[in-house]
Amino acid sequence: MSKLNKYLPVFKKYLPLFFFILIIGGLWIRSITLSSVPFFEWDESIYAQVAREWLRHPGLTLHYNGSLWFEKPPLLFAVIGILFQIFGASEFIARLPSVFAAICCVVLIYQIIGHITKNTFAQIAGMLLFASTPFFIDRASIVNVDIFLTLGWLLYVCDGTFASKFIGTIVGVWTKSFLGLFPLCADIALSIYYHSVTQKKIREWVVIALVSLAWHIIMLAQYTDQFISSHIKDHLISRVTTPIELHFGGKFFYIEKLWENYPLLLAVAAIGVLLWIFMHIKRYDTKNADVLFLLPLAYFVLLTVGKSKLSWYIMPALPFISIWIIFALQHISRRFVQNLCYVGLILWSGSMVAQQTYGFTITNPRVPQQVSLARCQQYMPPFTRVAYLVSPTQRKDAQVIEAAQVAIASSFIYGSAPSFVFYIDKPVTFFYKPVEFLNHVHEYDAFAMHIDDTTLLGEGAQKAFTPHMEVITECERGDWILYSRDTVAK
Repeated sequence: MSKLNKYLPVFKKYLPLFFFILIIGGLWIRSITLSSVPFFEWDESIYAQVAREWLRHPGLTLHYNGSLWFEKPPLLFAVIGILFQIFGASEFIARLPSVFAAICCVVLIYQIIGHITKNTFAQIAGMLLFASTPFFIDRASIVNVDIFLTLGWLLYVCDGTFASKFIGTIVGVWTKSFLGLFPLCADIALSIYYHSVTQKKIREWVVIALVSLAWHIIMLAQYTDQFISSHIKDHLISRVTTPIELHFGGKFFYIEKLWENYPLLLAVAAIGVLLWIFMHIKRYDTKNADVLFLLPLAYFVLLTVGKSKLSWYIMPALPFISIWIIFALQHISRRFVQNLCYVGLILWSGSMVAQQTYGFTITNPRVPQQVSLARCQQYMPPFTRVAYLVSPTQRKDAQVIEAAQVAIASSFIYGSAPSFVFYIDKPVTFFYKPVEFLNHVHEYDAFAMHIDDTTLLGEGAQKAFTPHMEVITECERGDWILYSRDTVAK
């Protein structure tokens, strides 16, 4: 027994390192496995293209497909753009910042729980609970801004210093816009509640707010109406007031998503929240934990009120749910039973992490048709601009979105094929009306269409497609065909 007591401190010292290596190694292996997978449609492809265009036009103003783009602040795109410049543009390189941010989140959760419990097993259990969720694994493996918002929130609450609050708010706001201000707002609210507002705090809040909102201020001054319409109206207000682009869901959409994955753990987290409320009623000192409850609960209220529902919006709240679970278990009176619960959680969540990372495989990976179509250009005469007729099915979807009045200005700039834009790396004009496509296709030296639309290539349309009698080269990939004019051959 004396030997066991001798080596127990050493075991507890290196045990966290083992699980850190488990998570880091797993995320690295998953990223390498995904490196052969093209960018997923929508966010990944859009963000990768914005990063590429930032590299061509560095600065605070972002572009997509040659046009101004105000959906998100520039921090992540600048980082990816710089990495593209150093290592070349690839899926693996673009996804690396997300891996790094995810690892930082895990470290910060370990640190935060350490401040609360002073228990190594609790710290390991908390970080593994977070790291084992499918939401975390997904966001840690692809290009996205949600993992950086999560990092910003955790930085703000990790140690209470001005430096961490300052950096955390900048990371959050400069990647996910105004949502990055949530911890600052919670901090201000709690300071008012506890009558602890000081001149020093006010100065710090003002500095944090001004620096973090610098991009918004500059864009507002430079582009006024365009910025207000796109960033503030379409991508802030409309997402709260309208189910944008048919992203419907009930009031308890996010609770249901969590319940589907971890019903027992969600119940324990709810007990943690009830305990916190009870301690407030009994006037126990909860100052150190208040922001860890108020911040995610306020966010849950926003998600519940908001009309647009997307499952990954829950991401910033996940680390706090893990902390709530540890908070609940911390109040088990018998230390042995408490540690037994922690060990059980470590073994279970650790196996989940290993299964989703080390055990992650891609069987018969299939390259999306739009990506294959874009890659066709290497077999065709060179071209500079592309006209793209959106497929009949997607045109019908667009009509439904318009009829339901849930469209925003950017709803149709991606043509349901942002991966095509990235991989073809040429300016692409998307057409949703065949008549407009036929009227303007002669202005382009390449054009793409779905095979269901090839009836447009009738006798009457031939002059529009070949006004100067150039030879038309075509490449078919799945249901799509890419045509290029050979202006040299006659």
